[in-house]
Amino acid sequence: MPDTIPTLRSAVGVNADADPCRFVGDWLEKCGAAATPSARVRATCPRCSGAYSTKTLLLADIAVGQDDKMENEIREIYNTDEDYTIYRSDCGVHVAFADCREREREQRAKYAAISEKLCRLRFLTSQMAGSVLRASPRNSGRDFYNYQ
Repeated sequence: MPDTIPTLRSAVGVNADADPCRFVGDWLEKCGAAATPSARVRATCPRCSGAYSTKTLLLADIAVGQDDKMENEIREIYNTDEDYTIYRSDCGVHVAFADCREREREQRAKYAAISEKLCRLRFLTSQMAGSVLRASPRNSGRDFYNYQ
């Protein structure tokens, strides 16, 4: 029986045959390969009109102990690939999409298509975990998300 559950790679549209955007690599070279985000110059990709600046968090910049785009500390990296990174910060689990803005837009659109199912899954998980948490008199009337 074929696997009917889509993987995150297929859900966010990872395509090995896609023409890679070379702008980000060229931009980093111009800034200097070892340039910190604060030393990067502002630039715009002519292909997708994506803006890059000192505030741009590239996939290569995501590391445990560093801040993400929302200035939350990255606690753990679950999975990383050339097109995405999944990590946990102080505010939960996040997906960082591709550095190429055009690619990122495609991934976000595909992720939005499955987000309803993800929300349902989270709700069902909270209900399952809630019954275990309510077993204790101390946690009476609380569900998984309120317990967190």
